[in-house]
Amino acid sequence: KSTAASRKGGADTAASQAGRWWTEVNSVCPLSGFPLCMLPYPPFKLQGYHPRSTAATQLLDGGYLMLHVLATWNFEVADCQLAEQDVVALDKYVKRCKLGPFGLGRARELRAKGTP
Repeated sequence: KSTAASRKGGADTAASQAGRWWTEVNSVCPLSGFPLCMLPYPPFKLQGYHPRSTAATQLLDGGYLMLHVLATWNFEVADCQLAEQDVVALDKYVKRCKLGPFGLGRARELRAKGTP
């Protein structure tokens, strides 16, 4: 007697793949060039990524995006400025994925206060 789980290599394999949906994504991060399917964490979904894009969201390596913006202080991603809701979403993503203590919102606050 065959079951769907046994045909897919077992329930554990099917369950683990369901939680790691991005391993089936066949593209690279447009910023880092790293294959999204190889990320150890889910990619960041940037809403309204580009005005000429037909996609509602763009998948990016969120860890790379966060560090890139902090290092360069450039909030422009492919000809689009990161909006406040993007910054908030990225901060939540970094915290949820446990990618470090970084936060663009906090960095903006410190910069506004004149803290180097």
